[in-house]
Amino acid sequence: MVEQILIRLEQDASAADWWVLDTQGHRRGGIGHAPLNEIARHTPSRRVVVAIPSREITLTRLRLPMRSRRQWAEAIPFALEEQVAGDLDTLHFASGNPDQNGNIPVAIVERACLEKWLAILFEAGLHPDELWPDLFLLPASPSAWNIARSTDLLIRGPGLPGCAVADRLAPEILKRILRDLPEVARPREIAFWGEPTDPAVPILEPMATQLGCSFRFSDGFWYEEASRAPIQGLNLLQGAFAPGHQRQARWARWKPVARLGSVVLAVALALLIIQRIRLASTAQAWQTRVHQIFHRVLPGQPYVSPRAQIEQALRLRSAGPAGTLRFLHLLVRMSKNRPTTIHLLTLSYRARAIGLQFTAPSLTAARDFEQSIVRRAHWLRQHQKVEKDPGGIRIQVVYRARGPSS
Repeated sequence: MVEQILIRLEQDASAADWWVLDTQGHRRGGIGHAPLNEIARHTPSRRVVVAIPSREITLTRLRLPMRSRRQWAEAIPFALEEQVAGDLDTLHFASGNPDQNGNIPVAIVERACLEKWLAILFEAGLHPDELWPDLFLLPASPSAWNIARSTDLLIRGPGLPGCAVADRLAPEILKRILRDLPEVARPREIAFWGEPTDPAVPILEPMATQLGCSFRFSDGFWYEEASRAPIQGLNLLQGAFAPGHQRQARWARWKPVARLGSVVLAVALALLIIQRIRLASTAQAWQTRVHQIFHRVLPGQPYVSPRAQIEQALRLRSAGPAGTLRFLHLLVRMSKNRPTTIHLLTLSYRARAIGLQFTAPSLTAARDFEQSIVRRAHWLRQHQKVEKDPGGIRIQVVYRARGPSS
């Protein structure tokens, strides 16, 4: 569980009260008051809960036979259709957890009103995880009504869904509450969070007398009690207003493209795997061929690293590193200076020597070719055998690397 920052908006939204709740739900530090954009600097890595004024939110309760929250969301608007004034398409319904009697708390608010509050928050850099009616910041008591002076009167207590009442409507609404309230749900106390001079006091004190309960004034901010212990509100960000809903809607639009992309990627990956298998097969064939050539050129030597072993063999058979370089130069000259009439038949290595067999159209052409590849006297002719060949002669010659004492 992460820390929470709880923000109570005022009606004009120019500033707000805010406090931090630790991982156990208890307030850490005091209650601050600041503009929204300053509060936003304290929200990173914290869960953001915002309480908005309840005057434009209607709270009620109802019982439904289904148990699934998804089924509630579908059924609640139609179950309350006759109790609300206005088009259902313009209203937003949010439900909370049912109480012990199975009653589901429901909040009803104009979509335009909710969009207005969210626009104010977004502009200030606040992105709430939950949005509550501020009525839920009032203390909840099983035996008392808690009534607070905000812009309107906030009323919360047992047997009540809770409501925000304008002063001019307070007498009539309180009378209706008393009329409809069952005897078992009547409070034993009314706690008023406000000043003794508040215009609601002359209404509330007689009501307490009529109910046969006590009436008292509570000191401090009415929402301060909510910061001292874990509380539970009713989150308005449900359905189309849920934080992840827009992401899901965008994903739904891109889902066909994503699926097509996945298919293309899978096909490309399959082709790449096939290509890799083919390349591996080709590489294995080349490796086999290199292995065969290695053993043909250097018989009896272990095959571990062809490059390293050939280099080592050249050093041993060509009078060290300098001899290796001379040998490579010999191979280069043999390739560059060979006329088209000269055909190389075999090339073999010996101890500090190289054996060469080739055909030539004449002895003169053979001598010219030999002189072109063994110039600079780095190699000495050690043995030569000339045989007749159809169309010319076949020559076998051994060149010995000239050492330091040669």
